[in-house]
Amino acid sequence: MMRSRSGERNAAGAGRAWGRLAAGTLGVAGVMTMGVVAASPALAGPAQSAPGSVDGGHDHSVLVTKPDSTGYNEVYASGSNAVGQLGNNTTVNSTVFTKVRNLTRVKAVSANYHYSLALKADGTVWAWGKGHLGTGFSQSSVPVQVPGITNAVAIDAGIGHAVAVLSDGTVKTWGANGQGQLGNGTTTDSPTPVTVTGLTGAATTYGAAAAGLSHSVVVLADGTVKGWGDGDALGAGESVPESVTTPIAVPGVTGVKEASAKFTHTLVRLADGTVKGWGNDWNGNLGDGTGSPGGWAPTPVTAIGLTAVQGLATGQHHSAVLRTNSGGGWEVWNMGLGFGHTPVSGNHSLPGGPAAIGAGSGAHNLVTHADGSAWGRGDNSTGELGVGDTTARNTFTAVLETWSR
Repeated sequence: MMRSRSGERNAAGAGRAWGRLAAGTLGVAGVMTMGVVAASPALAGPAQSAPGSVDGGHDHSVLVTKPDSTGYNEVYASGSNAVGQLGNNTTVNSTVFTKVRNLTRVKAVSANYHYSLALKADGTVWAWGKGHLGTGFSQSSVPVQVPGITNAVAIDAGIGHAVAVLSDGTVKTWGANGQGQLGNGTTTDSPTPVTVTGLTGAATTYGAAAAGLSHSVVVLADGTVKGWGDGDALGAGESVPESVTTPIAVPGVTGVKEASAKFTHTLVRLADGTVKGWGNDWNGNLGDGTGSPGGWAPTPVTAIGLTAVQGLATGQHHSAVLRTNSGGGWEVWNMGLGFGHTPVSGNHSLPGGPAAIGAGSGAHNLVTHADGSAWGRGDNSTGELGVGDTTARNTFTAVLETWSR
């Protein structure tokens, strides 16, 4: 049966209070929306796909630069660096994006809380910051290679564990395992990668893996979804055990192309451009119109009014999706804490087509563009937006480019 959910627990198991996200910090000057989808100002340009090129941790951000004609690119990070999460071999915060050491030809990045992952074109996975890095060590201020993985095609960083899908359709995990989120039939933590039990046929596209606080989700090649870990966060109903140590099917979702689960709720993008979600609906994170304090969706629900969605991003208290509109432009639509009760329009227009969207596990969003630029909005208390200061932005603001394009 569904356990009582009067609050949340952080990665270490300690009680955690809600409310860090101030009203208006993510682009809408308002108060908490209880499950209503709110639109940001429309942004110009046809949407283009380059998923995985930007993401955010609790108070840092990471992005991949646009590759040149040979496929060469680099990784940059901005914000808090207290535990080396910028990957530049220092522990000095930065309000502009600085180059991550020794990472080139990168396909995708993923960040959560105080660490980041990078997937290189050669199929290797690299980690830095403080967390379960998969290397047997918990902290590094420069990228270190995750051992035993040479053919990864998708990655995702959870709060205390990580997931990697391999080219053969199998899945590796590492890190915290208190609720079975590693999927290997145990609840024993693993500092290095282990194989998820009995799981084959995973989709080999980016977005196939999603890792939350204590649960994991993988999209299969047939468009169905399996999950494991925290039973309340799996979308499989109220009779699921509190800890699920091997994969189970998520009912009621087919045709899935992408999943996102940074904390305790999960969103999936379907082939028809609509969005479903399950898990924590505390602040309306699922966009189904029923969000309320203590609210949880034990089975998948549909986000209201979302069509033509091309990308997903989830944070601790909010969700964001990237979608095209009828005029050929694109928009970021928001759900959850800090978004007001009605859509808010504006006059800022961005050049080029969007490439990807990322959400911090704190309270910020970033978008990268097909032209190689990047834009951010939301909380900026440690410089995570990379705009040269620590002032929050209510609308998308151009990142100060410290890279060539």
